[in-house]
Amino acid sequence: MEKSKRYYAKAIKNYDMGNLSKAIDYCNKSLKEDRGNSASLNLKGLIYYLKGDLESGRNQWKINLKANSDEISRKYLNDSRNDRERLQKFREGQRLLKEIKVKDALNIFEGLKDSHFNFINLYNNIALCYVRLGEYDTAYYHVKQVLNFDNNNKFSYEIINSLQEIGAIKHKDRLKQKKIIAILATVGIFLLITSGTYYFAFMGNSNMALKDEADSKNQKEKIEENVKSEKNDVENKKDEKIDKKVVEDNSKEKVKEKKVFPFNEFNTALSNKDYEAIIKDLNEFKVDELNVNDKTLYIKGMELINSEAVESYYKKALEYMSKKDYKSSINTLNKVYKYSDGIYLNEHIIYMMAVSYESQSDIANALKWYEEYNNKYKEGSYIEGVIYKLAILNKDIDLDKAKQYASDISYNYSESQYNNSKIKEIINK
Repeated sequence: MEKSKRYYAKAIKNYDMGNLSKAIDYCNKSLKEDRGNSASLNLKGLIYYLKGDLESGRNQWKINLKANSDEISRKYLNDSRNDRERLQKFREGQRLLKEIKVKDALNIFEGLKDSHFNFINLYNNIALCYVRLGEYDTAYYHVKQVLNFDNNNKFSYEIINSLQEIGAIKHKDRLKQKKIIAILATVGIFLLITSGTYYFAFMGNSNMALKDEADSKNQKEKIEENVKSEKNDVENKKDEKIDKKVVEDNSKEKVKEKKVFPFNEFNTALSNKDYEAIIKDLNEFKVDELNVNDKTLYIKGMELINSEAVESYYKKALEYMSKKDYKSSINTLNKVYKYSDGIYLNEHIIYMMAVSYESQSDIANALKWYEEYNNKYKEGSYIEGVIYKLAILNKDIDLDKAKQYASDISYNYSESQYNNSKIKEIINK
């Protein structure tokens, strides 16, 4: 009994410090010494509950109620009656987020804040929504709430890293781990996404570094002019006398007039943040062919497009998609796609391109972008849905390929919502 209490003391200490995994471990050790330790059962149930594992949490409280007639467990069980419905709403919000219906998803998530259930996952998803909407301070606030309870939450740190890379926050906070033990008596705790089968890794995982690769994108082209002399061996000697003018015309290579970088106009476009004009000139000239002054200005333009325009055009595309104007969405994203490489939005842009083309029934281009996503972001936020789409869209085009993707879903994402009857039907064909 005393050993069980000591383990519980370590469990609650780790809980207070935000080390939830260790807290669970010590709860298990405590319960191994004393299966009826009421405090350990309640704490273990609470941690599962915060992580969104409703059934595991309720099971701990049921055991406690049965073994000890514990009134706290009874209250937890009563308070969690409607949480299955909340879980369904949360999953609907995740689905909308994956479909890039960010505002709709956020409305659902915000409506779930009045419960303690699934706090960690809920708040992470809310933060993710605000990141996508460009409201970085609000996103950061929600992430910090998660880290106050789960100091090692991988998904939260990925969001912080992405905010740090884009300059939304200057440095990582060393968050003080303060926790209220009587958490269930407090209303207003929120959830995010990190546990078990409900984990939705949208930020994917890593590829959120904002990099400027302007100096290395283009290779210098060397143009050599070779004037070809043509000697004609003509059987008929009369043809040997060719008009001199014709010879000159045929031997001269037409050289296009070299374009001059519009330094002043480009500088004005930079000052006015005229993204369209800047992108036009960036596409028209190659940095390695410019002189020092032009190159310096060119790189400044590239930095502005990377740091601001990509996000601005991404938001415009989101608005177009919300209005089902997929053509405008595609046109907008195409302008900045190549400048998004190395930026965290690249993943989302690729996915949005695929969705937009599919929504226009352009299956060939949709498959092209889904495949690019699958090749580039194996651990990406949308990977389950992307593989599912590749299976479904290939079904009537390339059955072998469809079966390959369907098997991937069945084997690697067996608990996913995408592992459904359609996938089984493809596998059995």
